[in-house]
Amino acid sequence: MASTTANPPSQPAYDILHEVAPRGVRLVRRRADGATFLGTHADYEQTAPQLHSLLARGAGNAVAALLCHPNLVSCGEVIPLDAFYGGGWARRANASKDALPIQTWDYCAAGSLETLLQQSMRPVKKDPTTGKVLGWMPESLCWHVAISLLSALSWLHEGYVEYDMAVYDTDDNDNAGDPTKGQDKDKAGSEKPPRRVPTCHTAMTGRGNEDWMPVLHRAVVPGNVFFQQPKGSETYGLCKLGNYSKVVVVGHVAGHAKGSPVACSDDGLSSLAQLKMDMAVENIYKLPKAKRPYLRGTEIHQVGAILYRLMTRDVLPDKEECPVQGCNARHWIDETEHTCNFATRSKDLDGTTQFILRNRTEPLKGCYTDQLIQCLERLLSYHRSEAHAPTLLREAQDWYLLWKRTTDAGKEHRDVWDDWVLRQENKMREVAKAREAARKQSGEGAVDYVELALEVQAEAQEKVDHVRREADWTRQVAVLEELGRS
Repeated sequence: MASTTANPPSQPAYDILHEVAPRGVRLVRRRADGATFLGTHADYEQTAPQLHSLLARGAGNAVAALLCHPNLVSCGEVIPLDAFYGGGWARRANASKDALPIQTWDYCAAGSLETLLQQSMRPVKKDPTTGKVLGWMPESLCWHVAISLLSALSWLHEGYVEYDMAVYDTDDNDNAGDPTKGQDKDKAGSEKPPRRVPTCHTAMTGRGNEDWMPVLHRAVVPGNVFFQQPKGSETYGLCKLGNYSKVVVVGHVAGHAKGSPVACSDDGLSSLAQLKMDMAVENIYKLPKAKRPYLRGTEIHQVGAILYRLMTRDVLPDKEECPVQGCNARHWIDETEHTCNFATRSKDLDGTTQFILRNRTEPLKGCYTDQLIQCLERLLSYHRSEAHAPTLLREAQDWYLLWKRTTDAGKEHRDVWDDWVLRQENKMREVAKAREAARKQSGEGAVDYVELALEVQAEAQEKVDHVRREADWTRQVAVLEELGRS
C-alpha cells in the first residue's frame, strides 16, 4: 500500500509585528530585506464598495501604478495569508476577518505634518516692538515640504516626474558619466562630486502628457502629509501626500480637450452635466462653497497655505469667506479689493480689515531667503484658477538649489541627493582600495581584474535598468488605458 506524505508547510515571507491602529491596521515586515509596511485587511467590498467595484473591473494595476510615486503614500501588493503564516496555517483558517488578505502601504513612521505643527516646541520668532511674526520652522523643512508636495501634484495633475541625473565631468569624453573613470580634480586634488542636473519624463513616453487625465486630490492639508524616517544621512525622510478618500479622476484629457479640469469642492461625485449646470452662474460666490469649482490651482493654493503655516505658525485665513467676522465677505486684498462691512472687528496688522499677504511676508525676510518668500507668494497667487504644477516645481527647485549653494544653512542641509553622492564616494573609495590591493598582489602591468569586474557589472546593470524602464513605461501607459475603460 503506497504511503502518502503531506507537503511541509511553506515558510512565511512576512511577519505581522503588532497592531498600530484599530480595525486591523498592522505593522508588517518583509523577511527578505526587513522592509516595513502598513497592512490593512483588503475588505473593500464592505469598507469601500466604490473602490471594490473599480478593482472588480480590472483597474487594480492602474490604481497601483497611479500611486507609485516617491511623494505619494503608495500601495503595495495584496499579500495572501500564506505569506504570513505558511501554507499549513492558511489551510486551517476559517472565513473570519483574520482570513482576509492584507493590503500593504508605505509606512510613514515619522508621523504627519499636522502632528508636527501641533506638538512642536519650537518658539515663534516675533518682533518685540510690533509683534509681527518673523519666522518659525527652519527653511530646510519649508523647502522639503513644498517641493515634495509640488512633485506629488505634478504627477497627479500632469503625469510628470522630475528626478536628478548625475553628470560626471571627466578629462576623457569617452568616459563621461562613469564614476569609476578619471574625473576632474579640485584644487585640493580630490575628485569632484557629480553635477546635479534635474531632468524629467512623462507617463506617456514619446507623446508628452497629452493623453493624461488629471487627478485632483482635493484634500491637500497638513493632516494628509506624512513623513518617513531618513534611510541614510539625509536630514529628513521622504515627505508623502496621502489619504485618497476625496480623489477624483477628471474626465478631461489634457492634450485633446478645451477648458480646464474641474470638480466640485465637496467629496461628492457629480456628473459632468450636473457640474455644468451647477456652475453656469455669473458669480460663483453665489454658489454654496461645496459646489464651487475646484481646479488644479486650488491645490497649488493649498500647498501655499501649508508653506505659510510652516513659516508663521498661523493658519492662512480663507480667501473667500471671513470666518472670524462671520460676514461671508472675501477679505483678501490681491488684484481687487473686497471691503468688509464689519470694519470695527478683526483688523490686520496695519489696522485694515483685509488680509494683506505682503504685510505678512515682509517681516519674514530677516529669517527666510527672498527665494522662499517669492515661492510662497507665487503659490498663493492661485486659487480657483488654472496652474501648471511642473512649471512651479521647476521654479521651486531652482530657488531651492540656489539656497543650497549660497547659504550656510543650505550647505549644511542634506537631502536624498547628498546621501546618494556620499554613498557613491564611499563606493569609489572601496573600489580604489580593491584596485590598490590587486595591484600590489599582481604587480605593475597586470590585468586590472577589479576594473573588468566593474565593467561587466555595469553592463549587466544597464541591461536590468533598461528592462525596468521599459516595464515602467508600459505600466504608466496602462494607467491611462485601464482608467479610460473604467
